[in-house]
Amino acid sequence: MYLSDLSGALTERLRTRVANGEISERRLARLTQLSQPHIHNVLKGKKALSLQACDRIMVRLGMTVYDLVSFPDGICAQCPQRKFTVEVPLLQGRLGPGLPLPRVPDPLQSFPFRASFIATLEGAVLVRLAEDPSMGDIFRPNDLVLLDQSRHRRQRLESGGYYVINRRGEGIVRRLWTGPGKGELLVGDQTGIVETIRVWPASGEHLLDLVRARVVWAGRYLLEG
Repeated sequence: MYLSDLSGALTERLRTRVANGEISERRLARLTQLSQPHIHNVLKGKKALSLQACDRIMVRLGMTVYDLVSFPDGICAQCPQRKFTVEVPLLQGRLGPGLPLPRVPDPLQSFPFRASFIATLEGAVLVRLAEDPSMGDIFRPNDLVLLDQSRHRRQRLESGGYYVINRRGEGIVRRLWTGPGKGELLVGDQTGIVETIRVWPASGEHLLDLVRARVVWAGRYLLEG
């Protein structure tokens, strides 16, 4: 394998991630300090990445050559120990009905996540959930959820996605849909859609005040206590 092969393998990985919606061309351009038109042309095969650009992209996405090369079974076990994780801060307090929206990171607690995963998020933070009877079939008390605070994803909702919403100072997790009417937001719990909220303007600051983050990952302890 030559350096040009590695550059091509990296381009193919980026093309796949963009196609899967893991990262956008705009976000990739911002992460790598390359122009969006240049990234677009690279993904279309019209331009090639320089070695310096490859290095910059791989560093920002937490990748190495090992991620681009296919090894025979067992060979990867001989690879040097790699540390491509970032520590994601845990917010103080809990997220749930009747509780104030957590905002302050705990200076003593964080959890490691793969850097290439976190690179697709903005303002990634973790928070523990409090008991929420309306979502009890989906989330449990003490569940740990990873939040993406991207303004773009909060303004362009994924239909049926799980989001943290701010209801008069309390933070709760609910499913959201864009309603049929202008400025309408449909809110759902474990039973389905239960409420319609009118937000005006439909994609401006008022929506950002209500929708505070998207839940992108959840984990829980399987043992009690």
